[in-house]
Amino acid sequence: MKYKNILRMLFTLILLFLSSNLNKLFSQNDVMMQAFYWNLPVDTTNKNGTWWDTLSAKASALSTAGFTGLWVPPPSKGNWGISDMGYGCSIITTL
Repeated sequence: MKYKNILRMLFTLILLFLSSNLNKLFSQNDVMMQAFYWNLPVDTTNKNGTWWDTLSAKASALSTAGFTGLWVPPPSKGNWGISDMGYGCSIITTL
């Protein structure tokens, strides 16, 4: 009986220690930027969207500025061709 109480207390202390240090173990200093907007740059003459190329060209400058991630919608969800940023109505029944 005494052995079980000691194990219980030890287990409780370990859990308390881990839970108090979880914030330190998993905290990050990441900064994410929203990398889309409604009026994306589009080359209408050549029918080519240029936003992914623009992001690629600015990647090192954004990293130097401290951004560690970019939030972009999935391009597969774009339903309006080259001018769609990815949040267009692709499945109209889900609105």
